[in-house]
Amino acid sequence: MVILKSEELKIRPELSLEERQSRRSSLHANELTNIQKLDANERYIYFIKKICDTEEVWALFDDEGLQSFLYDEKWCIPFWTHEDIAREVLGIESFTKNLQNPKFLPIPIDNWIDEILWADMQPENIHLFVQPVPKNDAKIISVDEFLKDFTKIYSCLFGEFDDSDDGDVDGAVKKWYRQNVVKPLSGNPKRKLP
Repeated sequence: MVILKSEELKIRPELSLEERQSRRSSLHANELTNIQKLDANERYIYFIKKICDTEEVWALFDDEGLQSFLYDEKWCIPFWTHEDIAREVLGIESFTKNLQNPKFLPIPIDNWIDEILWADMQPENIHLFVQPVPKNDAKIISVDEFLKDFTKIYSCLFGEFDDSDDGDVDGAVKKWYRQNVVKPLSGNPKRKLP
């Protein structure tokens, strides 16, 4: 499978910054609880699907910039789908003990893929720490593996998807596809894979 950058996937946020801001709302308490109860793999699939929909990713910054952490002997950067989910980690000392003025900021999906994943994280072998929440593990995954899964799910949502059992698709992605995608969504044709 070829891993593509956002331009090759034709990913450009359809919504302006103002439109994305107006669509943001607080999560209901039960929605936040349900997300926290998901295991790491379920939260991972939810993360990919949700960022395709919202066209942005939330990350932790402080006065020095985007924050990375040494976790399980790997350098990782945590990312979330929503500010409310991200704020839950403020109570976790390992995330906040050395931060000066921690804040969560949204990143447009195309900038995130090209400037953070490809340009910064992939060359340095920094992993994604996907949707960490208190009292539950989070998936740690390399940029290359994440982009393979992201490309598959993005293809499910906005293009054609080969559901053959070729061993190329992670089982969780296939299971998610069968349970959640009856037919590809009708989205902007710019989002279709070439």
